Amino acid sequence: MLKPLFSDEFSLGRARAFCICCWEWLRPHRAAVHPGGICELPTGFAVRLHVGELQTRLTHGSIILWFHYSMVLSFCGPMILWFYGSVIPWFWDSIILWFYGFMILWIYGSMVLWFCGSITMWFYISMVLSFCGSVILWFYGSMDLWFYGTMVLWFYGFMILWICGSMVLWFYGSMDLWFYGSMDLWFYGFMDLWFYGFMILWIYGSVVLWFNHNVVLYFYGSMDLWFYSSMILSIYGSIVLWFYGSMSFWFRDSMVLWFYGSMVL
Repeated sequence: MLKPLFSDEFSLGRARAFCICCWEWLRPHRAAVHPGGICELPTGFAVRLHVGELQTRLTHGSIILWFHYSMVLSFCGPMILWFYGSVIPWFWDSIILWFYGFMILWIYGSMVLWFCGSITMWFYISMVLSFCGSVILWFYGSMDLWFYGTMVLWFYGFMILWICGSMVLWFYGSMDLWFYGSMDLWFYGFMDLWFYGFMILWIYGSVVLWFNHNVVLYFYGSMDLWFYSSMILSIYGSIVLWFYGSMSFWFRDSMVLWFYGSMVL
């Protein structure tokens, strides 16, 4: 009866152990159990045993398993997928976010974040990362970044952020692509998704993209960002990512950005 409530054998085993412990605890008092479900203990207390209530509690426990076993996928609108400082969050349980240097988060043109091997997270809380083969970015709970006249990052299901091999990226005036030494491109709770080497770029408020031989991203609509001590994401078709002054971040820790062998973004 309990098996459909759980998605893995470990949780099922815990439930069985819990039921066995309850049964053993009630063993001395089984003679006092009434047909109505009342178990009178020697202390004078009465405990009503409801299978439905137990099932509800177990079901609730199975629903929130992914928040404690693996990662927190949704927090204040954007997705947080780092695992409390772990450099390899994608190795936990059954979610694999990166494969051969880029993130496999797309299945048949839509993003399915598999959690415990079975849960599609865009149906839960405030996360929708795919729509008809393109990405709907959630930014503090708002999914319509490009509809506000600020940012168009995806075109026909992939990202147009490279024009003549040059682009500029800016995050809060500094390069925060690395959190806790893992290349998941997480910064302040925002997520950069990689789709076959293409990157979803998160900018804080207003981003104006100029597609004139280069992409000039304006931060708050006022500043040429590549001139302001931040980062240059591509030079002649390759990436120079500045990580707090270091241009060789892809040699660090666990991630090498790939874009068909040469250019990411």
